[in-house]
Amino acid sequence: MVRRRPNATKLRASILSHHTSAEDVGKIAKEANVKNLVLNHFVPPDDQAMTDQVWIDAVRNTFSGNIIVGKDLLQFPL
Repeated sequence: MVRRRPNATKLRASILSHHTSAEDVGKIAKEANVKNLVLNHFVPPDDQAMTDQVWIDAVRNTFSGNIIVGKDLLQFPL
């Protein structure tokens, strides 16, 4: 994503400054004893190469619980 943007260096720095990596999301979820982790707010949002499985695999490196890739209008019955 960054390579396609004219302000690539600044964009990359901005994204890294206020987004959590998938691996860190897994670490945080593990430390919090999360059973079901729902991922959302994906960056980059428009990259077709970033499939649900790519996100799951990245989190799976540090988290062994259930991982759900969130989608717009996704609902969970309570």
